[in-house]
Amino acid sequence: MTVRILIALIITVVISLSACKSPQVEEAETTTVPTVPTVPTDTTVSVEPVTEAPPPTPAVKTDSIIPLTVNITNLESPTAPVELSIYGKGNKFPAPDGQLKKYRFTPKNGKLSAQLSNISYGEFAIAIYQDNNNSGDIDKNALGIPKERYAFSNNFKPTIKAPSFSDCKFAYNAKDNTINIAMLK
Repeated sequence: MTVRILIALIITVVISLSACKSPQVEEAETTTVPTVPTVPTDTTVSVEPVTEAPPPTPAVKTDSIIPLTVNITNLESPTAPVELSIYGKGNKFPAPDGQLKKYRFTPKNGKLSAQLSNISYGEFAIAIYQDNNNSGDIDKNALGIPKERYAFSNNFKPTIKAPSFSDCKFAYNAKDNTINIAMLK
């Protein structure tokens, strides 16, 4: 009896499905669009805006930002280049490939005062080393300790591990725009 009910149910479904017709798609008729009369050239037409555009956002002028001055002392060589890497909050401090920007300066008369003019105000950290052999990388011993002089902003002196961003961060703004860093031996 269950087989008969099942067969009756299947027949009912098939009949109801065959009774359903899909709607026919009619072809669209071709209509002619009336031409719009042209406006004479000597007539002025004013168009009112539907919505008002938002006022323009004032742009920060980079020439109005006071450059960040970094004074570096205790250099080992009076002429060997100094690599300076600047990091923002979102960068991997002090990873050599995680910096926001990287600079290379040559000291003059054993002194270095660098002006960084292409960064905006904010919180930053700096890592520096003097590239005495001009290799482009900081030389380290087997334990990973730098052989060349290096330094961090806030004159942070690491003990066992590399410093964190919070150890070396400083505020750069119109009021605070000069930092002094002494190279470690």
